[in-house]
Amino acid sequence: MVFVLSLMAVVSLPRLGDFLWSSRTDAAIKDITRTLTYARSSAATSAAVLYLHVDMAEQRYWVSRDPSKESKPERREDLAELHRLPNSVRFRDVITAGRGRVTEGRTTIRFAANGTVETADIHLKESPDRDYTISVRPLTGNVNVEDSYVVQKDLE
Repeated sequence: MVFVLSLMAVVSLPRLGDFLWSSRTDAAIKDITRTLTYARSSAATSAAVLYLHVDMAEQRYWVSRDPSKESKPERREDLAELHRLPNSVRFRDVITAGRGRVTEGRTTIRFAANGTVETADIHLKESPDRDYTISVRPLTGNVNVEDSYVVQKDLE
């Protein structure tokens, strides 16, 4: 009996680990997607320019009216709060039409007051062989998720 239980544990533990990593990645992707959608709709309804800040060193992101790299994430009633990626997920890079590929430090994605968005790809890495792409389309603000490393044609 103990042998059977041990064998089941040995077989199922790697899968459980994959499941936990995958669920954390799914949650991170959904959170980033919600934040992108929130930033676009908030920019359009308030007729204000907003920025999604991505801090690759700290693995965090937030929405602000401040476009500078010195912007600090603050808890505000009218903007999305500070978010952190889970430990198992990392920003690989962010590619935007305005700044190109950024692999370290901070970068921003601009949301215009008229509802348009700067073309952007956010690339996440879950493990050495698992990449994800979150793409933002400029006119519609639609967000697309791919379970591989993809670059939009507008950004190549």
